[in-house]
Amino acid sequence: MKTASILDLGSLLPKLMQWIGAGEDVLLTEEGRVVARLTPETDMRQTPPVNWADSPEVTRDRGGETRLSAEASARIIAEAAGRW
Repeated sequence: MKTASILDLGSLLPKLMQWIGAGEDVLLTEEGRVVARLTPETDMRQTPPVNWADSPEVTRDRGGETRLSAEASARIIAEAAGRW
């Protein structure tokens, strides 16, 4: 990551643009404090859209999961009632 002061911004603009064009982040400082960050623009067309329907949480096989009956659920709730 490159660093340039606000005072250098005017005189180094072509150099800063080269750095940013090469994919480098540039921190702008004023009196030694970072006041801004210049980052290269990302092209949204290069990022494929996310299809949440294909996520593992949605597509996982739930066929083998155990389901409690109403009686078993009521028994667990009754057992835990005194602990709260």
